[in-house]
Amino acid sequence: MASITTRLLHHLALFLFLTQLTHSALVPKTNNQPALKPQASNTYIVHANHLAKPPHFASLEHW
Repeated sequence: MASITTRLLHHLALFLFLTQLTHSALVPKTNNQPALKPQASNTYIVHANHLAKPPHFASLEHW
């Protein structure tokens, strides 16, 4: 019984090895293309300091 199990394990190991070899041979190599350049944006981020608001404006929205 041990010889059948050993034989099956050898066949399984050989099958997995051949599968790994053929997989690595059949899968095409990927090209390392440079990343796309980010496009210019029309969005601006504005940080407002409420302490820098001139005193004659009631709120930041009025400023």
